Amino acid sequence: MPAKRTGKLTLAPTLVLLDALEKLCEQPEDGDLAYLLAVLLIRRRLLTELPNDGSDDEPSHLQLIYPTNGREFLVPAQTPTSDRVTFLHQKLIDLLYCET
Repeated sequence: MPAKRTGKLTLAPTLVLLDALEKLCEQPEDGDLAYLLAVLLIRRRLLTELPNDGSDDEPSHLQLIYPTNGREFLVPAQTPTSDRVTFLHQKLIDLLYCET
């Protein structure tokens, strides 16, 4: 029988999430996961989208900045396919939360 978790899940620290995003952006096979994490960080107002140069209606990348220290991210605008939704959901939970 698996051991019962006694710790409480809390949101991972901001810098840990930013490091994870940076690593995901470097791996083309994880582009959809990087995109979802970036969108979540934008919604939490941790990242800000830099203005598009206007050349594309649908850009291939999101250019983001962490305003606190000026750290920039170039995230592939790769929406997930329906067959990867369950996998990506679990990966996001693993990235976003840590046991305390």
